[in-house]
Amino acid sequence: MGYSLDFRQRVLAYKEINEFTFEKTSEHFNASLRTLFLWANNITPCINRQKATTKVDMQALEKDVQSLEMIINGRELNA
Repeated sequence: MGYSLDFRQRVLAYKEINEFTFEKTSEHFNASLRTLFLWANNITPCINRQKATTKVDMQALEKDVQSLEMIINGRELNA
């Protein structure tokens, strides 16, 4: 989930008003430096995803889940 445009504007305004560095702003709002730099360069949220969709092989997923369940159950027996 992304941050609203209003929140982004308020964070950057808070940074300017209080003369905070990006590092200080990052700590204050618990947002990454990369996020703040991205907002400073382009504040509008991305509407569309820039990646191609991916397909999940359901048989491979089922096999992975079953193997994970076996590992978890094995640990419970050994614990």
